[in-house]
Amino acid sequence: MKRIITKGKFGGAEEIIEIDYSKMSSAEVLSRIKQYEKKYGTYEEFCERIDCGYSPMEDLDAQEDWELLIEERRRRVLEGRIKIVLNSKPITFRELIRTINNRQKSLPEILEELEKKRLIKKYIP
Repeated sequence: MKRIITKGKFGGAEEIIEIDYSKMSSAEVLSRIKQYEKKYGTYEEFCERIDCGYSPMEDLDAQEDWELLIEERRRRVLEGRIKIVLNSKPITFRELIRTINNRQKSLPEILEELEKKRLIKKYIP
């Protein structure tokens, strides 16, 4: 998943920046999501406060970046790039998806919740 950002003034030279989320490490993806959560709260709260017509460009960029980071995290979990070591009791795919879709929590919080339910021992990012 890629994002292309154009920076520059009208009539001036533009700088094109390409961000490839698929090449980021899992730790970097989680770290950037945590930075947004620390700055803005949950993604849902942030989306409720933001107004496309009146919000600063920084907030609109943050919203797009945050959304793509969340999608990259989900894609990795579904592809199995974030490994989950199971207890003797297997976790159902439905339970995992239901927990992941709870967008008010970060991935470490979701995995901690699954550990409390004794569905997993630990995860390996």
